[in-house]
Amino acid sequence: MSYEEFASKPSVSNGDALNPTTQINNPAQGVQEEFELRGGDGFLDGVVSGMACSIDDTEIAIASGRAYVGGKRYSGGATVDFAGRSGGAYHVYLDSADDEVPYKAKTSAPASGELTLCTVDWNGSDTLSNLDDSAKVLGLQACDIVVGLPGTVSTGVKAVVPVIRDLWIEDVRICLSDNGGTSGATTVDVHLGADGAKGDSIFTTQANRPSLAHDTADYTVAVSGTPDGDRRPDAGEHLVVEVDAVPGTPGANLTVLIKARAR
Repeated sequence: MSYEEFASKPSVSNGDALNPTTQINNPAQGVQEEFELRGGDGFLDGVVSGMACSIDDTEIAIASGRAYVGGKRYSGGATVDFAGRSGGAYHVYLDSADDEVPYKAKTSAPASGELTLCTVDWNGSDTLSNLDDSAKVLGLQACDIVVGLPGTVSTGVKAVVPVIRDLWIEDVRICLSDNGGTSGATTVDVHLGADGAKGDSIFTTQANRPSLAHDTADYTVAVSGTPDGDRRPDAGEHLVVEVDAVPGTPGANLTVLIKARAR
């Protein structure tokens, strides 16, 4: 292994003429790049505050706020114009690879180094609709919740988890050591409730719940679709893990992972 010097570290001697590029600009750029590198290594991409999206004629207006992608900080206060684009369902996102025009839109889901701010439908002419600002990725720190349920799986409420800090749920994942047999699937739901109530499912679209068919290979991990109910638990609420369905011959040793971020 070799020691790596700080990026653009200057080397000067007494009597050298001042060179703004090598002695000021490059070292300052090196400081910024180092912070971005450390931020990208140590935290998830996400929105810290603000960045609310709204429709403004043929544009999506992105309000001021603070977000990080790949360690880079973004402040919002931008617009994305849809004039001239083909109709379709779009993701409005931040592209950390383009410092000049980081706020963009495309029909495919954002990839690594890109951060979703909202989704919206465009008719290809003059109308934006169905803006979903809740699609915005919130939180920089992972705060996952794991619930292990040993033994044969049965339907019903299996765990209630108190929420101790504000969260944003990314998805829900399940895995079994034995996926069961005969027919059917193991399907898991997660509800969010306040004191004294079970609460509603975080999956308004129930087809998005994580599910494992009986004939899927054991130890396979199933990832839910996007939670489209209330996916923002507040401290003091609770999450309810419920098994909604099992195969004709139930499986065994179920683990549920609620992938969440602190917000």
